[in-house]
Amino acid sequence: MRNRIAAVLSLCCVLVYSASAQTKSSDDSYPLGHWNAAVFAGGGTGLIDRTDVHMLRAGGRIGRVLTRQHKLGSFEVDAEVAPVDYLLWSGYKNVYGFSVNPLILKWNFPTHAGSKVAPFFLAQGGVLFSADNVPPGDTSQINFTSGAGLGMHVFTRPNRAVTVDVRAIHLSNASLGNHNPGVNASLQFSLAYTWIKR
Repeated sequence: MRNRIAAVLSLCCVLVYSASAQTKSSDDSYPLGHWNAAVFAGGGTGLIDRTDVHMLRAGGRIGRVLTRQHKLGSFEVDAEVAPVDYLLWSGYKNVYGFSVNPLILKWNFPTHAGSKVAPFFLAQGGVLFSADNVPPGDTSQINFTSGAGLGMHVFTRPNRAVTVDVRAIHLSNASLGNHNPGVNASLQFSLAYTWIKR
């Protein structure tokens, strides 16, 4: 637990430093702009010992590019809310959920004015609130999610993009329930439409 708290505090320090050092890109023609907002839908499936569960999600996202673009790229922080986050279990009832990913750290790989594609790497942390216990059994209605992924923006016009990403996600109730079998690994995809403000 102490290691987790230390990691979160370190992360906060990095974010504060990045935001104070630079809050906008060096060029207003930078394709990713300063702010972005998106609506998304997606889904996925459990892996290994959890192939009996599938996910269906839809919601909104907002992001802020915190640094200038350097030779290796730029740093961005996003947040997501998914008022629809269903878990579809084989042999168990489908469970409605509501999820929040308040911290998505995103590294945008280098791009330039006129680029049609902007790839990125992301790491996320969030919470899933469900109407029934998940996984099935004496578990919990509150689970924590963490994971990483890759994606890209495909620009349809200067301030608009179709965004796709794929994420490897871990789900666990952190022992809030009497049992914590979790979903150790799932693969989830999303498709979004993104608005960009320069």
